[in-house]
Parts: sequence; structure tokens; C-alpha cells
Amino acid sequence: MPRFKVTEYPVTSDKLKNTLKIAMLSDLHGFCYGENNIDLITAVKNTTPDLILLAGDMITCEHPEQFPIARDLLRELVTIAPVYYSNGNHELRSSVPGQKGTREYLELKNDLISFGVKYLNNETAVIDRGEDTITVFGLDLPDMYYRRFASSKMTVDTLLGYLNAIPDEKSYNILIAHNPMYGHTYARASFDMALCGHNHGGLICLPFVGSIISPSFKLFPEFAFGDTLVGQTHIITSRGLGTHRYNIRINNPAELLYITVN
Repeated sequence: MPRFKVTEYPVTSDKLKNTLKIAMLSDLHGFCYGENNIDLITAVKNTTPDLILLAGDMITCEHPEQFPIARDLLRELVTIAPVYYSNGNHELRSSVPGQKGTREYLELKNDLISFGVKYLNNETAVIDRGEDTITVFGLDLPDMYYRRFASSKMTVDTLLGYLNAIPDEKSYNILIAHNPMYGHTYARASFDMALCGHNHGGLICLPFVGSIISPSFKLFPEFAFGDTLVGQTHIITSRGLGTHRYNIRINNPAELLYITVN
């Protein structure tokens, strides 16, 4: 049976007067932890989160038969806390008409919306919590930003153009961005936090070296996992909960992230 760990990241900000607790999941790829994902659901519940944020690739586009695993998991997560979902490259590819799994993905998305999951496809959600305001941005990038050997460059203007919004300096601004490759751009755009996945922790990790290669065949990916402070922005990248195609995890455990902003 596959296993995962809970990784905690404490963050501080003078923008918030009250502690904000976030459970963050990414890259499930049809994995199941316990019957009907009960182990994962219990772990999320035990963090008592204020928000549950999903950084994409909760499915694998080539395997629509696994889509119900994500559906059943999210149906339970919405009973714990508000769930905000931003696409990864697998959701993106499943949404293209004529591709394998397009019909199943549309059914999945409609089901999740009916459960109360809030999709943020280049959209924002403003959350008022008494004295605090949190804005969650969901970045949905075109496929050209996921190419293995020639991914496109991204400027701040391009990023904000996709989002059609800019961070409000009075709000605590969280960007859900599946691809961490553009972490420096996320920081230059003045987000307080960017939550990413995609790299699966770099597949193979060596002591004193770190991640060796990403699933996109990028050597020594800069944002493979962990909390990296770039300027004033926390780029927090999950190792993810599953794998696909390259089922490799060496010194690189699957993880659920628990982030507290104090």
C-alpha cells in the first residue's frame, strides 16, 4: 500500500492578525491511500484546515477510469473545509475537445462543482475572515508552458494577463500555480505565497545534492520541493501524492502539506 507523510511549513506575515491553516494537495494521479482514500482524508481532517488548496494533477489524463478516485476524495474534502482547485497540465489536456477522457473530465468537473469545489481557472476568490482578507488566485497555463525541452518564458505582465487580476497589497495573496518553474516570476508579481507541484519532488533525491531530475527531464530543478523564500514570496512546492509514467521515488516520499500562516 502506498504511503505519504504530512510536511508542515510555518510562515509568518504581518498582513494577518489570525492564524491561517492550509492543507495543500497536488499530483494525486489516481493514487489511493487506504480504502476510498480514508488515510488521506483523515490526515487532512486532522490538520483542521481553514482552506484546502489543490495545485493540480489530481488526475492523469491518460487514465479516465481513475477519475472517480479524485471525485470521491474531493466529495469528502469539501465537508472538512472550503476547497479551491486550480488546474495542472493533466486537467488542461483532459479539457481539450477530442482528447482521451474529455467527456469523463467534463463529467468529473461538473460533479465537483455540484459538491461545492471552487474552480479557479485564471480566476480569483476573495475570502473575508474578520479582520483578515485572503485572496486566492488560480493560475491555469496553456500547454506551451509544460513542454519538456522548450517551455516558454513568462514575464510578470504575461502572468498577470492570464490571471486578469493583480495582488492587492492589503490582502494576503496566495497563488496556486501548478508549475514551479516560474517561481521567480511569481515572486516579482508580489504574491505572498505560491503553491506549486508538478515536479514530483524531482523523482530522485540525493543527500547534499537535492533533486536530480524532474518528470519534464529538467536536471536539478530549482523548485522541486520545500519552502523557498524568493524576495518576500514563499514558493512552496509539494512532492505530490502520486506519480505517473515514471513511478520513481527515491529518498522522496509522497506528501500532504500543512501550512500555517501566523
